[in-house]
Amino acid sequence: YYTGVVDIVADWFSDSPARRAMGLSFPYNWIDLSLIMVTQPSHRDAPFSETFFSFLKPFEAQLWAVLISCVVYSSVIFWYLERSANDNYSRRSVSEGIEVATFLAAAKLTWSGAFAPASTAGGGVSIS
Repeated sequence: YYTGVVDIVADWFSDSPARRAMGLSFPYNWIDLSLIMVTQPSHRDAPFSETFFSFLKPFEAQLWAVLISCVVYSSVIFWYLERSANDNYSRRSVSEGIEVATFLAAAKLTWSGAFAPASTAGGGVSIS
């Protein structure tokens, strides 16, 4: 704002009758600074069902279902492609091989160092 001598920028906290008498104009407040009452929140213990399953809250149930389906599907496909070429699966029973592949597929979601494919097709699945 121009006072005839200098240009200045003034905000709501510097508004006073003396400054307005000098010819300064101040902008309207864009934030509501009226008084509010502050109290301590009431403390309630959350039930066990809320705290125990709180790790599931970032995603909805449908997304969890899709993630689990993708892990199971990719682990079965990976096991099927690798069962004859990879010693990690060939010396195990079918259920153990699928269990190992499922663990590795789930681990791949977080640290991606789990799959060690021995076949080209298994390498293609592990990249995806």
